Amino acid sequence: MFQLLAYAFTPLLSSLIWIGRLLLLEYALPLQPYSYLKLPWPARAQYPDQVSRLVGQIHPKYMRKGCFSPLGYMCERMHHARTIANREGPRTNISWSADLQVLSIADQEISMPGLRQAAHLAVARTEQRARELMLGLWPDVDLTKIKDSLVTHRPGHSFLSEPENQLQMSFKVLSRRAFSKNGGFSLKGPGRKRAIQYLKDRDELVKHMFGAIHIPSGMPARGEELRVIRWADTIAAPRNIFVLQGRMILVFSYNKATTVSNKSFYIVRFPCPVISQILFHYLTHIRPFSDFLARQLQLTLASSTNPHLFTLHDTATGCFSRTLV
Repeated sequence: MFQLLAYAFTPLLSSLIWIGRLLLLEYALPLQPYSYLKLPWPARAQYPDQVSRLVGQIHPKYMRKGCFSPLGYMCERMHHARTIANREGPRTNISWSADLQVLSIADQEISMPGLRQAAHLAVARTEQRARELMLGLWPDVDLTKIKDSLVTHRPGHSFLSEPENQLQMSFKVLSRRAFSKNGGFSLKGPGRKRAIQYLKDRDELVKHMFGAIHIPSGMPARGEELRVIRWADTIAAPRNIFVLQGRMILVFSYNKATTVSNKSFYIVRFPCPVISQILFHYLTHIRPFSDFLARQLQLTLASSTNPHLFTLHDTATGCFSRTLV
């Protein structure tokens, strides 16, 4: 019970206390005598001073703080819960306008046009950053021609490793452009700063992708489900990103119901076409080039590839925390 918020369990506790007080009142001052007991219990009329009985005998024994009565313990928990509730503050009031176009939360209002505009803006900013990191390249990819398998599972496998797709060395086009005279990248001198800035910009793109995938891909996923997305299979877990019938899909096998029912339920999310293109170019060009660049600059000693989607350039194996978003 006490794993819930104070506002969630205090009504249940109040109900129990109310029932307990009624039973205790019947015990202390019954309306009719209980003459069929081994020790007959007199009615309330037999007590000349009913207030003294309640205050002097019943309350100290059954309702006072620190007593050994269950009712006294529940009253003590209720006082503690009220203290927590006052510290947490009142619940937020959520209401809709009459035309269902404005959502009011506390003292703020969110309009549906504004919410749609925020989603479009998140996608547009992510695309802009992705195009900048592609250094002027943005090939038009037909995802219907990409081969992928939903059943193949081996460490390191993804649609990038399918021989028919010929994507394992696609990042070299980006590498040649970056280290060309116009690109300005180098391992030493001024070009090194430009290369390091590219890695920082790539980290910003990852953070933008987190929001852009979270908002327009159907019902928002739980943050922990989205944070640990894998683009490649690992020994412990399969990947989440697939290409199916010309669309990028995100497959999740973890949800809250799994721990309760001990059954796997798969949730499939479909990013919008723009995000699908961004994901594809990120996985085929930006991510492998960034890993190559970080190793050449000796900013990381990791020889293996991080299978997580949302990673930073200085993270060897894990994925970033939501506090960094």
